[in-house]
Amino acid sequence: MSGPLSGIKVIELAAFVAAPTVGRLMADMGADVIKVESPAGDGWRQTGVSYLPKRFNEDENPIFDIYNNGKKFVCLDLKDPEGLEALHKLLADADVFLTNPRPRSLKKLGLDYETLSEKYPQLIYAHVLGYGEKGPEAARPAFDTTAFWSRTGFLRDMAVDSDDYYPVNAPSSVGDTATGYLLLAEISTALFNRTRTGKGD
Repeated sequence: MSGPLSGIKVIELAAFVAAPTVGRLMADMGADVIKVESPAGDGWRQTGVSYLPKRFNEDENPIFDIYNNGKKFVCLDLKDPEGLEALHKLLADADVFLTNPRPRSLKKLGLDYETLSEKYPQLIYAHVLGYGEKGPEAARPAFDTTAFWSRTGFLRDMAVDSDDYYPVNAPSSVGDTATGYLLLAEISTALFNRTRTGKGD
């Protein structure tokens, strides 16, 4: 596929919505996006099937497909040395590593920024974190409903202000998608900067 990101190789080790949104958009713009899934698969696959079980199934799963269209898929067990070695072969000539597991998990596998940037200095490392890199919340898991809607106070701000107040049901994936758009802009900037410096970011 041609497009402004033609020739760019992206390795996506990510699940659910925020980071996969970025991979989908990059694939739409011509990048070669390879999504790495564990043997259990991306949890968003099951979310899609269970959303409308009478209509959606493994072959027809729009909830999953929306965020993963245009990608290639590979299943690797990264707890197995051979699976981890296979991932490194993919990373060796990759332009972007797109990921969203928690930092501790990535560090345990040697897939943290410090390790990969030393091994692959040209690599753009894009990591979605719910609560940032530092601070007491950094290691906590985060989802759209918790990190974007609840913790920020959005849900309360949108609620009907009355004596019989009731909470708002957050629209799914809005925060994840907005996060993906922002990260795409940052990756694009890092790719542009690499054309001048030769270094990843």
